[in-house]
Amino acid sequence: MHASCCNSASIKRSRIRVQFDFREHDVHFYKSGTSGQKLVASSHLVFLRGLTILELLVVVGIIGILGALLFPSFRRSKQMGETVACLGNLRQIGIAVQLYVNENNAKMPALQNRASTTNLVAAMDTVLLSGTTNSPVFRCPSDRAGLFEQTGDSYFWNFTVNGQDVTKLFSIVGGSDPASIPLVSDKEGFHPDVKDRVNILYADGRASKELKFSTSLPP
Repeated sequence: MHASCCNSASIKRSRIRVQFDFREHDVHFYKSGTSGQKLVASSHLVFLRGLTILELLVVVGIIGILGALLFPSFRRSKQMGETVACLGNLRQIGIAVQLYVNENNAKMPALQNRASTTNLVAAMDTVLLSGTTNSPVFRCPSDRAGLFEQTGDSYFWNFTVNGQDVTKLFSIVGGSDPASIPLVSDKEGFHPDVKDRVNILYADGRASKELKFSTSLPP
């Protein structure tokens, strides 16, 4: 490409010459021949310009609509991720319970649900994972009520199984079937993406989003 003047330039390739007219914002295509040059095509260039206020408002409106459509999806994805992390916490607590049972003649721990971290009683976060007090495993990612900070954990311990022999486990809630006895659960309905809004650790070590148990009287 070479500039024929400060306002125009041309390109020669094969037998077609392209001329840019920057003053008129046009492009002209000429075909060279023995009888001279012939104009074969012409195109008007559209140069970018600044957006008007109306156009800017339209763009902002479109962005707002897209954000409103996408935000619920992002929120649901975050909630699902927090639910999965909570289930992972419960599984780790279940492993800690099993380790305690193995070291204490097959007896369940005797734990209480503290109202405050100032209560010096045996609780999940002070007994099950000793040495890791306030470990993140006791905090549900969806606990936005501050229960972890206030009480030491986001989870509720089923104290009706305190001190029982695991081979003869019984709870008013769930009966004598370990797969139906809720051992640990969220203290509140932290999970809007879950049907019953809580995750549960059952006595058989299974962490689940399904709330399935019945009440029973001791034999």
